[in-house]
Amino acid sequence: MNKSIAIVTDNDGDIEKLKGRYSKLMSDSNVIFSYEKNKDLKTLEPSLLSVNSIQGVPKESFVQLIYKGTSKPSTFDEVKDFMINNNLIGYEAQ
Repeated sequence: MNKSIAIVTDNDGDIEKLKGRYSKLMSDSNVIFSYEKNKDLKTLEPSLLSVNSIQGVPKESFVQLIYKGTSKPSTFDEVKDFMINNNLIGYEAQ
């Protein structure tokens, strides 16, 4: 079929294991394979939050998206915990 696909996955804190597990896919020219390079950001939630923060403080626009339009003063850890505990990956803004 020769179609391109994209794969986004957690690194689970072990990047070498991830590379070994997915080495075939990572070398396929039809596959765009993405994972967090920082092993401390083990899952998608803290990774997304990290790129939407400035010096460890979540951007207001991101906080409003996560809390569905409401503004709530939140620390990095509070937003991360909320994202993880409320299964927000795949959430579509209304």
